[in-house]
Amino acid sequence: MLFYVVLNHNLLLQVLYVNKDWFWQRYSAIDYSGDKGLSYFRR
Repeated sequence: MLFYVVLNHNLLLQVLYVNKDWFWQRYSAIDYSGDKGLSYFRR
């Protein structure tokens, strides 16, 4: 079960890395609004 979660997490990170430009264009406004979660994630 733990391996399954780690594998999915790694796949998610790869997808975010490949699409990071689109991801930040879409969520940068949310980050600037003061969302602590996204601010921590971008750091």
